[in-house]
Amino acid sequence: MKARFLATAFALAAATLAVATPSFAFCRATTCDASKKDCARDSQGCLTEGKPLYWASSCLEVHVQGNGSVAQGISFATLGDRVSGAFGTWLSSDCGGAPPLLDVHVLGPITCDVSEYNSTKKNANIVMFRDDRWPYMGAEDALAFTHLVFNPDTGELWDSDLEINGFEYQFSIGDPVTANDLDSMLTHEVGHMLGLAHTLVADATMFAQYEPGSSTPRSLTEDDTSAICASYAPDRVPSRTSCSPRHGFSDRCAAEQPENSATNEGTENEVAGKGSDPTSKGCALASDAGDSKPGIPGALLSALATLGLFARRQRSHHRFVA
Repeated sequence: MKARFLATAFALAAATLAVATPSFAFCRATTCDASKKDCARDSQGCLTEGKPLYWASSCLEVHVQGNGSVAQGISFATLGDRVSGAFGTWLSSDCGGAPPLLDVHVLGPITCDVSEYNSTKKNANIVMFRDDRWPYMGAEDALAFTHLVFNPDTGELWDSDLEINGFEYQFSIGDPVTANDLDSMLTHEVGHMLGLAHTLVADATMFAQYEPGSSTPRSLTEDDTSAICASYAPDRVPSRTSCSPRHGFSDRCAAEQPENSATNEGTENEVAGKGSDPTSKGCALASDAGDSKPGIPGALLSALATLGLFARRQRSHHRFVA
């Protein structure tokens, strides 16, 4: 079954421009489909309608694609270390004396390099570079894109893939930061993989815009810490303990797997139509660089990114600091 990609209504983005930037305003992604209805929001622009997205299990497996980035000289091992570090930043948060209740195992290398969710075959949560092309028309200026597939009735996340735009952008590792900081981008996108949405707090990791050369998003603010602790409170009761992807793990993409290769977890209901069809949405981090593009105000682009759309590069001479 193909997931439905959500688009955010333009009117909602415009309404967000009238909201004053808050000092504390983390947002969680929810199941509400803003492309089909006007989803309710609070004074900070956060969705209040729909179920919050979350991983129901106490642990999660994420696989790093084996090629790394050949074009940028980033090996699988280096990318894996950076992905592990990004998850570690979030999951070492202090939630009142204990960390968030979620363990993430970063594994690999994995052969598959396709972002997909399979209802009748096995799956994998993948982090991968896109060096040869960036396949999203209208989103050429996104540094990365995180796909989320979830149960629209409960908000349980079923799958997440992170694609890094190595075709349009150069990334640097460590200090000093040149061009775009890989650690900053990964920390932001891992927040999306964990079910967090963009915030209007300008110095937070989950702010939608990134200024090249900055390493600010590597470190969480109080807004970010509150978000992860609310999503995975130390005293929550996970409904599952399996770390494996839904329907089991495969190193291979669906096209290379045998038919009906999935395990029984949820498969029969999805195939028979008795369960909920998976819904999908995506989140992106936009770069804040370049020359002016007439006719599109920078603030509107920021609002669109905050609400989950791809945002084009800010092309004015002033910058929105991430």
